[in-house]
Amino acid sequence: MNMIDMLLNLLKSGFEGIMKMVYMLFDFLGKAFGLLFWFLDGIFYFVGQLFLVLIKVVMLFVALFQFLGAIVVGFLKTIGNMLVMHASSPNLPSKTGEGLNAVTQVLSKIGFMDVVPLVLTGLIWFFFVKKLIGLFGGEIKADA
Repeated sequence: MNMIDMLLNLLKSGFEGIMKMVYMLFDFLGKAFGLLFWFLDGIFYFVGQLFLVLIKVVMLFVALFQFLGAIVVGFLKTIGNMLVMHASSPNLPSKTGEGLNAVTQVLSKIGFMDVVPLVLTGLIWFFFVKKLIGLFGGEIKADA
């Protein structure tokens, strides 16, 4: 072996050692950064799922308030329409219309056409609201 071969072997072993150290460094950094990446990925996944659950809860409460608002508005419109006399009358055949008008005139004089529907509507709404509160309060089981 001559001097050049020895020098090349020395350089070869030196570069192999340096390459081995660089490979070990990148392997170590790859494992460390890989674990860090998976840890951060898990944290961001958790935060994302938590945000989705928060959105679903907000949507649930919005739907609940819309439902209860629709019930209240429907109740108030029903009561309001019962308190107002509408000028239009239905088109009925002549004898049926005459009979209905005669009965309506007799019943309206004693207050039957005003008081009884109002009281019955109030009782029906009271029963409905009581059942609704019982359903939300847990007294009534709603089986699907």
